[in-house]
Amino acid sequence: KGIELELKESEDRFRTLQEASFGGIGLHDKGVIIDCNQGLSMISGYTREELIGMDGLKLISPEFQDLVRNNIIIGYEKPYDVEGIHKDGTRYALEICGKRVPYKGREIRVTEFRNITPRKIIEQKILEQNARLHAITDDLQRKNDQLEEFTQIVSHNLRSPIGNILTLLTFMETSTSETDKAQFLKYLKESSTNAQATLEDLNEVLKLKQNKNIEKQLLEFEKICTYVKSMVSAQIAETSAEIICDFSEAPSIVYPSIYLESIFLNLVTNALRYSKPDVNPVIYLRTYYD
Repeated sequence: KGIELELKESEDRFRTLQEASFGGIGLHDKGVIIDCNQGLSMISGYTREELIGMDGLKLISPEFQDLVRNNIIIGYEKPYDVEGIHKDGTRYALEICGKRVPYKGREIRVTEFRNITPRKIIEQKILEQNARLHAITDDLQRKNDQLEEFTQIVSHNLRSPIGNILTLLTFMETSTSETDKAQFLKYLKESSTNAQATLEDLNEVLKLKQNKNIEKQLLEFEKICTYVKSMVSAQIAETSAEIICDFSEAPSIVYPSIYLESIFLNLVTNALRYSKPDVNPVIYLRTYYD
């Protein structure tokens, strides 16, 4: 009688603990529910009477049942997330955690069920917010890279024709030959036209920079080279430089115009700037497929 009384008191204490839990608690033997608290009834939508004797896997979405069954077999005791099915057929995010315990001479499993839908909604919102922040960060980085790139292009593509104009003006002021002055004036007009064209191209690039893809055209190297030489005609004349081009192996390329001009301009102006003193520079430009 004493043992029976102790057992009853123990079961009453266990029942109190069950009912005090914020989650749903079920006792099951190989998945078949032996007993449960009111919390499991509230989470699942079934009455306690309906739950007792039910296969507990019916409370789990079909795609997660194999996972739960396997965790029962191996005695997995850490919390993990699955999807639960309510009595009315609706699905909800569910966290379950089970543990083996001795019960009336055999080993059963105690499992706690927690509806974590609110937490999952918050997690999803955090993920979406993080994704938006990453997108904003990537966009800012892209724009920063583009700004740096654009600054370099402006520095080279506008500085060269403006410097060319200033040098030609100096030539005109110091020249006594009317023929030379006429030639310098012709170069000045070309440089002014080139500077204006470059500025317009840069404006177009600025517009295009709002998108990731920059428009490309089929460009002939010979035409780009001629255009660039006219942009630095004063430097070429000042150093008596000779520019020899051979684009026969690869005459054209599909590429953004302003970028290719910038590449040619860098190559030519650097070659002129760092040429050997007191030696007329000879610059070779060649294209080929590799």
